[in-house]
Amino acid sequence: MFATHDSDAIQPVNLTVAAQDRRRSQDRNLAELDRRRDEGTIDVAIWYRGRSLISAEEFALNEFDLDCRDLFESALGGETAWDDLPEQLAAVTSLKSRRGQLSAVEAPARIAQVRLQQRENFLRRAQRYDLAEFSEAQEALRLVEWILRINPEHAESQELREKIETLHPRKQLTSSLGIELIEIRPGQFNMGSPLSEQGRELDELTHAVRISAPILMGLHEVTHGQFAEFVAATKYQTQAERNGSAYAVKEGKLQSVDGLTWKNPGFVASDGQPVVCVTRDDALKFCSWLSKQEGRQYSLPTEAQWVYACRGGTIQSRFWGDTFEAGDGFCVSRHLTSDIAAPQPVGSSQPNPVGLFDMLGNVQELCLSRYGEYPSLFVENPVHSGAGSRGCVRGGSWLSVPAEVRAASRGFAPFDQARTDVGFRVVCRPN
Repeated sequence: MFATHDSDAIQPVNLTVAAQDRRRSQDRNLAELDRRRDEGTIDVAIWYRGRSLISAEEFALNEFDLDCRDLFESALGGETAWDDLPEQLAAVTSLKSRRGQLSAVEAPARIAQVRLQQRENFLRRAQRYDLAEFSEAQEALRLVEWILRINPEHAESQELREKIETLHPRKQLTSSLGIELIEIRPGQFNMGSPLSEQGRELDELTHAVRISAPILMGLHEVTHGQFAEFVAATKYQTQAERNGSAYAVKEGKLQSVDGLTWKNPGFVASDGQPVVCVTRDDALKFCSWLSKQEGRQYSLPTEAQWVYACRGGTIQSRFWGDTFEAGDGFCVSRHLTSDIAAPQPVGSSQPNPVGLFDMLGNVQELCLSRYGEYPSLFVENPVHSGAGSRGCVRGGSWLSVPAEVRAASRGFAPFDQARTDVGFRVVCRPN
């Protein structure tokens, strides 16, 4: 009756013309690098470096990386001999190492100068696009968002972004249950965390990810009241109800507690609070039922979709910045407000840059993806990072320590485990 297979993932749809052109060029270059590696005409180190540079977005590269990527593209275009490439790359690397000889005063000034020039170049390029055309407006927005990641207060970029959003507002949808969803547009980002990020774990390997198609994502976690409507319509019984128990944190340890269910999670649950004590399978049953009710494809977000949406174009460890303490007002956590003893009604905090509430804190959120090691290279629309029966859980909860309340922090749980601090939100393919 209910589908719970990998096909539940929201599948890609058509890209904009400009994005298709950029993607085709990138894919051709990556395929050519793979071919030369397979033939043995380039060594693995050159292949790995070329793939990393070509698959990365410009905002993720410094000026030396951009010079190296230009050299690879020149070789791929036949303008430079492949045999000369290692020597040319070594020359750029040598130049990069000499930058370390700048004084403590000169080095920051040089970096700031390069950043300023790169910002101005991107702004000029963005301003040349015809913003009335959706595909060109999205290319301009991509450049503007890079600038705002580096300088969130840049007035010209803010003005241009507002103009684009006014001309091409994000699609929105309200389901029959009152679930509000908003469009998350395609893009590319770095998934994982830098080595310097405070709280970083070993499973957060940085790699480039492309989300190639838009999705609609719930503004909020699915509420207790919305899940109750599903149960009333289907007579569905959750796994915790069938098992007679769910997991809760007691005395600092995760323990199985008899009698805990979504109806009785250990605190008085109101209709506006996120539903908890549901498993991945329970959540997919809900999505399957809602899909049939509305003739749309609802599912859980993949881990990559969740992280991309959570970041909302930001590059810091949290969408409000790098420090946990600055999250007061953005995040429901007992480490920010000591008297919190249960999840709060959805939307109690301020949203992230794309309008999503409670992406960090309140309750952890189930993802469609199986948990596993990240790949080391560029991937597109990944669903699973591993095999087995452990699912990804993201975002941290009101109980989580600050290090777990980061966009890159990864959690996992057995598919059949229900917890008092874990809920879910849904995604949907635009019609």
